[in-house]
Amino acid sequence: MFKYPKGLRSQININSHSCATSSDSWKTLILGENNHSMANSNTGLPGFTALTQSVSLYKPPSTPHPPSSSRTSPDRGPSLIILSSWFKALPKHVSKFTSTYQNLYPKATILVLWTSTPDVVYRSYATQQTNLRPALPIIDECIRPQEAETENQPKGEILLQVFSNSGAHTACQLAHLYKSQTSSPLPIGALLIDSAPANSSFKGITSGFIAGLPTSPFYKPFATLLVYYLVGSITIKEKLTGETHWIDQMRGDLNDRELFEVGERGRCYFYGRGDGIVDWRDVERHVEEARRFGGRVRTEVGSGGHVGHMNADRERYWRAVREVWDGKDGGMVKSKL
Repeated sequence: MFKYPKGLRSQININSHSCATSSDSWKTLILGENNHSMANSNTGLPGFTALTQSVSLYKPPSTPHPPSSSRTSPDRGPSLIILSSWFKALPKHVSKFTSTYQNLYPKATILVLWTSTPDVVYRSYATQQTNLRPALPIIDECIRPQEAETENQPKGEILLQVFSNSGAHTACQLAHLYKSQTSSPLPIGALLIDSAPANSSFKGITSGFIAGLPTSPFYKPFATLLVYYLVGSITIKEKLTGETHWIDQMRGDLNDRELFEVGERGRCYFYGRGDGIVDWRDVERHVEEARRFGGRVRTEVGSGGHVGHMNADRERYWRAVREVWDGKDGGMVKSKL
């Protein structure tokens, strides 16, 4: 059982909290953000509490426990939903997913993980994992039977959905953290991967950064040149030192059974040719790698842009989510959104 860091439990029981920290002016100018703005941006989700700049929490209204027999039925929902959002995602966009999940699974706790520029540019893995640490007691609380329950009470289950390369990366950092603290892989009931993973090509990486830049005609040209310089410098450094790029690391981590213990519901990839950031062929190569490891693997090929498949066909998207969780597909399914 995890212990809450000092003061964390009180944060979980309130409706608003921000973790503001100071930042250097040059980071604000160059990266277009600072820790203060990032910390406060994730309080924009209705009903969520910001535990750190990287973690927001929603706790459903308390309800009496139903009989154990009803909770062992095969159609019971996840006890915890983890949404690992895309690079510099805005709360108003993430809320389209959280609000739907709240309607689909009203008894589920929801964690939203946020990824900022420093996480994919210069922040160490150790620091990223420290920022995610408040998620650990929430995971433990949701997947373990309550102390008052009988031994026959099943464990809760997690639905993990990751968005884009950066969201997948942050989810992998959470899995590394979980393993370091428990010596076990992160148990996942179902894994949903939206618009990921790409490869570590120069074009793919720069496209992802540029897509997240402000659209100001005065700011964007300067920031775009800076992106090319930073990505080029990092690429050269990795070639010289033999370091593994974070996208390559993430691709391997997603299929690592020592990090993720994906249940029988398996995983589902949402992707398509209309994605201007993540090449559909990179996703399909990862799909084939996942299938070699066994388990259910479903693909939903959409017409939307990057992280835009839900908007392109909302009904089909959420039907796929429900079917994956309910285990209704046959395993190796390919469907077009």
